[in-house]
Amino acid sequence: MEKIGLFEWILDFEDFRYVLESENRRRGINIELASALVLGCGTSTLSLSVADMGYSAVVSIDNDEGCVKYMSTRPFPQKNLYWLKYDLAEPHRYQAASYLIDDRFSLIIDKGTLDAILVEGSVSTTLSEIHRMLHFEG
Repeated sequence: MEKIGLFEWILDFEDFRYVLESENRRRGINIELASALVLGCGTSTLSLSVADMGYSAVVSIDNDEGCVKYMSTRPFPQKNLYWLKYDLAEPHRYQAASYLIDDRFSLIIDKGTLDAILVEGSVSTTLSEIHRMLHFEG
């Protein structure tokens, strides 16, 4: 059995932190009152970095139960982190999670999930789900 550990894919958070901070300022988003959603979180530390920015809640989803279980049992100091097993390409397979309500997230961030779904799943379903959950000013 392969050991699971924290793993960063494609970019480190610092590679795009400036863009997020600039957009929050430009839009006047008070991140202390805003929620963020991390798509395809895997075992990346991206969710931790977003939480450290000050978002009131950071929800991280992945369709891999092992990743979600691993991350949700880590002793991270942030109290505002939530991990859920959820497949954006097949949302009908999951009961509507109270965390994934319409118009909830001011930030939805993805580093590679859409690329994977282009190959394996339904992009239109995924984009519809993202649109459903993204706050109109997000």
